[in-house]
Amino acid sequence: MRRETHLLFTVGFQTERVSFFWGEPTRPSGPGQSGLRLRLRSKIRLPLLVPFAKLTIDLDPNDIYTPAGGPPPPNPNVKFLFEKWGEVAIRKLVSDFYDLVATSEIQWMFKGDWELAKEKQADFMIQVLGGPSYYIEKWGPARMRMRHFVFPISEKERLVWFRCYDEALQGFDFEHDDKIDFLYFLDGFSVWMVNRKDSIME
Repeated sequence: MRRETHLLFTVGFQTERVSFFWGEPTRPSGPGQSGLRLRLRSKIRLPLLVPFAKLTIDLDPNDIYTPAGGPPPPNPNVKFLFEKWGEVAIRKLVSDFYDLVATSEIQWMFKGDWELAKEKQADFMIQVLGGPSYYIEKWGPARMRMRHFVFPISEKERLVWFRCYDEALQGFDFEHDDKIDFLYFLDGFSVWMVNRKDSIME
C-alpha cells in the first residue's frame, strides 16, 4: 500500500507543496537506489534519489523539527582544505567514515549501495572543501536538508554520525587546526540536518 504525506517547502520566495510517497516503491532509476521520490507540486520537480536509505516509519509533517537559528553560516576556512588535503585523501576519509557508520547505532538507516553512498558524499565534501563541483555536476543542487528528510534524524543520531567522522578524521595526518575547522563545519552542518526532536532508537 502506497502512503503519502505533505508539507510546505519554500524555494526562494515561492512556497511549494512537497509530497512524500512510500510503501510500494517506484521503479529505481539506478543501482542501489530506493526509488523514493520527493516531488514539488508545481512546474518544478526535484527527484530525491536516495541510494542507501530505508524509510521504515511514517513521516508526519507535524513531526518535522526545524533547528533554531536556521542553516549554519559559511566557514571560509574549509574552502582551503581541498588544496591542503587533496581529492584522494578526502575520498579515503569519507570511505573510512562510512565503514564506521556500517558498525554504528545508525547503520540501520543505510541499506543499499554503500559504494555509491561513498561516492556521492565524497563528491559533496570535495565541492564544499574548495574542490571541483563534482556533486552539482553529477547529482544536481545539494539541498541537503531536504534530501535528508527521508532519514529520521534527532540529536542522538546526529551525534553518532558526528562521532564517526571525528574518529575517521583522527586516522589522518592533517594539521590540527584544519581538523578543527572541518569538525566545526560538520557540527553546524549536522545540526541543520536534524528533523526530529525525539530519537526512534529510544
